Amino acid sequence: MTVPRKRRKVNYVNNRDFYNAIVEYRNKCKAAEAEGKQIPVMPRYIGECISEIAKRYSTKPMFSGYVFRDEMIEEAVLNCILYFHNFNPDKGDNPFAYFTQVIKNSYWRTIRNEKKKLYTKFKMMIETNISNSSSAVQEHDQQIYNDYIKQSEGSRKYMENFIRDFEESERKRKEKASVPKEEVDES
Repeated sequence: MTVPRKRRKVNYVNNRDFYNAIVEYRNKCKAAEAEGKQIPVMPRYIGECISEIAKRYSTKPMFSGYVFRDEMIEEAVLNCILYFHNFNPDKGDNPFAYFTQVIKNSYWRTIRNEKKKLYTKFKMMIETNISNSSSAVQEHDQQIYNDYIKQSEGSRKYMENFIRDFEESERKRKEKASVPKEEVDES
């Protein structure tokens, strides 16, 4: 009877190869810059690695339920390319961790922006309901108002709760941003 072998986990991005490709590309960029030539195009392998990391990270439970997941991935890949030059191979040899962090931050920014858009839409629908009596209501606003009225009570409650929660989280975020960081005593 043979004992089954443990299957070796195959990583979807080989960190060592990814690192070597980045170092090689950065060296080509430095050489082109020194010669006054145009910076070469990023190798396909680096782009594929970044794209694969972004796609896989979007399947984490905290990000997988959003309907705008494709937009999150696109925005994350773009951010990785924009901040590519900030990765310093001399300081660290883990590009996977660096780009994963860039992707995570990008996802949170995208979620915040999408929630802001949804907040604006819901707020407009509710305010249109309140100000519907004015004669200045445009045709577009009237359609939004009619859609709002047709919605079930549960949907309206959801929108009102979403608005309340969004405004509360924005208030807390602004309060946190306005508080100066305390200086740490070195004594």
